[in-house]
Amino acid sequence: MEQILHIAGEAMGKIILITFDTFASKSISVALTSNDYSVFEARTVEEAAHFARNGNPDLIIIDVPNPAICFHRLQRLIENDIQFVRTPFIVFLPENTAEIKSIQKIAPVEFLRKPFEVNTLLHRTKILIEAKMISEKEASRFSARSSQYESEIHGFGSIVRDLEEESRLPREQRESIRSKIKESYLETAEMLVELVEEQDIFQAGHSRRVAEYCTAIANVLGLTRQEKETLTSAALLHDIGKIFVSADILSKPSSLTEKEYAVIKTHPVKGQRLLHSLSNMEDIADLIMFHHEQPDGNGYYRKKPDEIPMLSKIIAVAEAFDAMTTAKIHSRQISFKEAIAELKKSKGTKYDSRYVDILADHITQNNI
Repeated sequence: MEQILHIAGEAMGKIILITFDTFASKSISVALTSNDYSVFEARTVEEAAHFARNGNPDLIIIDVPNPAICFHRLQRLIENDIQFVRTPFIVFLPENTAEIKSIQKIAPVEFLRKPFEVNTLLHRTKILIEAKMISEKEASRFSARSSQYESEIHGFGSIVRDLEEESRLPREQRESIRSKIKESYLETAEMLVELVEEQDIFQAGHSRRVAEYCTAIANVLGLTRQEKETLTSAALLHDIGKIFVSADILSKPSSLTEKEYAVIKTHPVKGQRLLHSLSNMEDIADLIMFHHEQPDGNGYYRKKPDEIPMLSKIIAVAEAFDAMTTAKIHSRQISFKEAIAELKKSKGTKYDSRYVDILADHITQNNI
């Protein structure tokens, strides 16, 4: 094990180089250290993982005969450490590159072939490290802003509770004040949802589109004005629980691990608990809780069909349709026609048949 540091000036970034100490690997190390990068050379995956946990690297470079095996072993060792979801990799490829796709699905990876051009290596290194730093700044900004909005949300709840317990104002005046507070809360909550969606450019506007599809279904069903308002609010806020999910997971550029997906699946109950802390929001809270349930009982919380509110079933159909027709990283975006076909395949199992048919008719009739 050898640690090589460029002494002159502050390092431009910390890099782990997993290598068998070949001449070519030495060339990689020299090229990086001579350009103000701090390089730690690891001979084993365990060494690399240990240094990663303590050193918070900006980039990991793998230069071994079987990079895919090395990569997956390292991922298993550090997969529980959320700080590494943003760490990019450069993998030097041997002649056999059959496992490239399995690597690309898990992390942001650049592949380089040998013999390599030094300028190419330095250029890709600079871009990857800068991208990681920008990503970390955005995550920090997200955390700060979400904390601010979360405090405002709870502040509204306290005002409402104090009003109920202590105010001696006439009932009508009290109700008017409560209504205005609720409107302010909803505006703040919607801003918070938009902030969550900013973490993934492919999710921008998702909640508003879901609300629009829900409104189309509600109009056909002939719901009351109050039911429509409740449905719209729940649709706009259905992902509010994601403020409690790490920005690293929300904006992860590669596929989620099983544990990360389990964290994502907690957002409905977290959103419910947040809204339950506020007066007059319980109905919306419960709709949010159940928007990932399924008629066949195989949803997030495995609720029976009669335990799932009607409005939650509507949100589930609208949410799934928008998810399928919105551009994404890990799976292809499909057309509206293909999405309707997918919904119809799952009628009565994943989605309520009646609401699928209504949305399908709306999409077709309006040539959307």
